[in-house]
Amino acid sequence: MIKGLIKYFNDSISEDGVVLAVRKFLRKCNTKVEIKSSKEINRILKKMSGVVVANHPAEADVLAILSAVKNRKDVFLIITSTFRQLIPELDKHLIPVYITNRIEESWEGKIKNKILNIFNKTPLYSKEEEHQKNIESINKAIEKVNKGGLVIIFPNGGDKKHPWFNGVGHLIHGIKNKENSFVIRAYIEGTSNWDYLRLFPILGKFLPKFRVSFAKPLRIDKLKKEDPKTTTLHLENKYWGWRGSVNLWTRVTRNYAWLKMLFIFLISKPY
Repeated sequence: MIKGLIKYFNDSISEDGVVLAVRKFLRKCNTKVEIKSSKEINRILKKMSGVVVANHPAEADVLAILSAVKNRKDVFLIITSTFRQLIPELDKHLIPVYITNRIEESWEGKIKNKILNIFNKTPLYSKEEEHQKNIESINKAIEKVNKGGLVIIFPNGGDKKHPWFNGVGHLIHGIKNKENSFVIRAYIEGTSNWDYLRLFPILGKFLPKFRVSFAKPLRIDKLKKEDPKTTTLHLENKYWGWRGSVNLWTRVTRNYAWLKMLFIFLISKPY
């Protein structure tokens, strides 16, 4: 069954492009995706160069975010190297990061790597070798953006307790046309460690839909760029500042619907 789905997905990418293929795949799995965006964001996602930064609560975030951007040939995803060579056509859109040593510092990571190695045996590198390969991958991502492409990155690497890694800062610093390149913040919800059940279409109907929300784009030349570390911290603060304000409004309006009605009345009342 899994081999059949992989072949279906691979053929779809070849025929329709990676974004449309992901959308078709999710429909086949009975998984709905809700996207909160704007005309400005859609315009940038469709034809401008830039970097999409997103949270990474579960593995299926890869599918969620790819389904939410626009279908274009030059969209790329920075992702752990263990997912390479599973789907040949998808590999063309992946930029690998090597974090096996970091992942295996926890027992959960060790189990995850063992399971992935059953399907896709990957070589092991020392920490120094991984570091050098990751520098090469960031340089490759910079090259893609400088050629007009769109690169998606999960800055915390899937580690919810860890602050953003400085790779995103190095990526932003390497972009040449900063006045016409953007950072787009995306927030993913609805994914979980149970998402493998979506491979069974009937079960997919009962699992939560994916939700991807986009914030107002940030022009790269407006970001703090003293050094990659400062840029990373600045961007991380802006990201969680955005999510904090959204979550606060949601909590307030959920519990106090009358406040929402009052706010709508005040802004719509003619003076």
